[in-house]
Amino acid sequence: MLDAERDYYEALQNYANARYDYVLNTLNLKQSAGTLSPQDLMNLNRWLSASAPGIEALAEDDETIDDPTRN
Repeated sequence: MLDAERDYYEALQNYANARYDYVLNTLNLKQSAGTLSPQDLMNLNRWLSASAPGIEALAEDDETIDDPTRN
């Protein structure tokens, strides 16, 4: 049981890291391409707001999350 719980939290951490890397890489790509706009940052801020669900809630959700960098 403890191994399963450890694996669960490790998977959540990996998921959070992958989401962070995706957002950061997308923003870096847009910046390099010269297409990064204030709207991209406002969308990201809204996505990261205090009302956003925590990582555990997202992991238990069957729906896919919206891309915070797309309008």
